[in-house]
Amino acid sequence: MRNVRLSAKMGIGFGVMIAIAAILSTVSWLFLGRINRTVALAEDAAKGTLHFNHLRVEEKDFRAYGLETRHGETKNAIERWEEHKTELEDLLAALEMAADMRNEDKVAVQNARQSLKEYSTAFHSTTQAQQAKDDAFAKWGKIGWDITRSIAGARDEVIAPALQKAIENKDTDAFEQWLQLQESLNEDVVENFLVLRVTAVYLIATNKDKQWEDYQKQLQAAQQGAARWAQQVRGIAELENAAETIRASLEQYNEAGQQYYQAVLTERQADSTMTVEAANSMKIFEDLAETLENRKQSLVAFANTFSVILTGCGIVLGVLLAVYITRSIVKPINQIIAGLTEGAQQVAAASGQVSAASQSLAEGATEQAAGLEETSSSLEEMSSMTKQNADNAQQASTLASEARGAAKGGAELMQRMSRAIDDIQKSSDETAKIIKVIDEIAFQTNLLALNAAVEAARAGEAGKGFAVVAEEVRNLAMRSAEAAKNTANMIEESVKNAKNG
Repeated sequence: MRNVRLSAKMGIGFGVMIAIAAILSTVSWLFLGRINRTVALAEDAAKGTLHFNHLRVEEKDFRAYGLETRHGETKNAIERWEEHKTELEDLLAALEMAADMRNEDKVAVQNARQSLKEYSTAFHSTTQAQQAKDDAFAKWGKIGWDITRSIAGARDEVIAPALQKAIENKDTDAFEQWLQLQESLNEDVVENFLVLRVTAVYLIATNKDKQWEDYQKQLQAAQQGAARWAQQVRGIAELENAAETIRASLEQYNEAGQQYYQAVLTERQADSTMTVEAANSMKIFEDLAETLENRKQSLVAFANTFSVILTGCGIVLGVLLAVYITRSIVKPINQIIAGLTEGAQQVAAASGQVSAASQSLAEGATEQAAGLEETSSSLEEMSSMTKQNADNAQQASTLASEARGAAKGGAELMQRMSRAIDDIQKSSDETAKIIKVIDEIAFQTNLLALNAAVEAARAGEAGKGFAVVAEEVRNLAMRSAEAAKNTANMIEESVKNAKNG
């Protein structure tokens, strides 16, 4: 990682944080989806309980209203029951096929489907039993009317006319006979049959075994009474027919009663089965809903714990990456700052050297200027003397008398000129030394300026100012070297001219 660039390190750090965030988001999304699906399954399980409650309600409505469609409804109880059953079967099929359902959950759903099947069979048995009861009740009504018509026919069409005839004929024996037949009809047939119908009504109202036993006893009494009356009317053809009709009707009444009670027993068994299976199904759905709810809570707790752990790991890793990247950034910056500081110190030292060299250059230039001024004065004097010598030499040819004096003066002037030339030579030597020093200073200054420019280039933006100063110093050194060279040439020319007179 040391050779990796800073931008790459920062990219890796941010990439790791983005990856952690992506992992956390993905895991949270997966857990949230699973939690939502578990919640949906728990709601479906609760709907199963609700559908079974609807089935029980429709079952009670069927008992109360049968196949009748209530006011405000478009379907009867059985049709509504079938709709709820279909919805419940679809719900159970969806639960069994759900991907998040475990094997034990699917087993519970299969048990619920089996319970629903048993419940449906029992309910259909109940509907059949109810139909059988309704049929038996209808038969009872029809048979009752048949017996009533037979009794009424015997009394009104046979016994009553016979009594009237006996009264008209004043036949006391016939009157007593027919009156006894009429009283026997009332006591043995009519009264027993009316009580039988009342016990049948009680049986319909209660469906209890006690009422069935009372019904059986009363049926037996009615049959015995009808048999006694049939014995009394033997020989009377019209009444024998009525007695036979009543006997046959009572037998049919007994068959209808047997049918009704058998339906009661079937219904009672179906009720027991439906109660057990409904309780089992409700228990299965409640347990399944509770299991799914607990599973949802476990998923939520696990998701929270996992998110906290992953978030903590992300924070720790983020802090470590931040520290590592910060150190990776700060360390090179500190090294750059140290290099810039060292460069600045070197530039400062070079500047000090340049300043000292510049000061020496200035002092040498000042001395050079003074020497040049002296040389100029000497040259002026020499020029003046030479002119004077020329005048004197010209005058020597005409002024012979003054030749000796002029020659003497010329000799003195020549001595002075020789001394001046020696002085000029010495000054030229000294000036050459100074110029050499200036040239060396300019060379050193130029080197220092080059070093300063190199250090400024290494320092980058921070060394731009030093680069400008180094360039100016270098230019100054070059100008000084050039000025020193020009001065040396002028001095050399002056020395040559002085030697040449």
